[in-house]
Amino acid sequence: MKPEFVQLTKSVRLRSDGRTTVKPPVWKDLPLRRRLGQLRVITTSFFAFAVVISAIAIVQSTHPYWHGHVTVPATVTSRHFYSTRGAHCDLNVSFTLASQLHTATYDPATDSTELPIPGSAVVVSVSPADPSRVVIVGLDGYRRSLDVLYFFVFAVFPSFAG
Repeated sequence: MKPEFVQLTKSVRLRSDGRTTVKPPVWKDLPLRRRLGQLRVITTSFFAFAVVISAIAIVQSTHPYWHGHVTVPATVTSRHFYSTRGAHCDLNVSFTLASQLHTATYDPATDSTELPIPGSAVVVSVSPADPSRVVIVGLDGYRRSLDVLYFFVFAVFPSFAG
């Protein structure tokens, strides 16, 4: 390109050949850019961790529904009351599986006023491989909705903030 002269003022002329002599600003060296990059990595890691934890919680709570558990009639033998962020209780149940009598404890994580009393008949979902893993059919709704709540609190809600 042929250089040109541009008259800026009466006494100032600027030579211009169409090429820039100054490099554009380099953003990667700025501390703000580095901090934003670190924040992006931390936020992405937290989101991925929350999604993984939510998926694990959902898989564990729905395990009786997709892992070949069988439903058998059972009898509530006793209730054990305890207080952790409200009144709760464990239900001890006895049932027969493969001609053997088994006992197991189920924690419905719900208010104890809604639970069956000792001596009442219930239906439990039992893992044939581990008869101590039981879920009382009809009392598991709270746990399923709790996992959905965990998913929204730990995975979806923080993504709105980022």
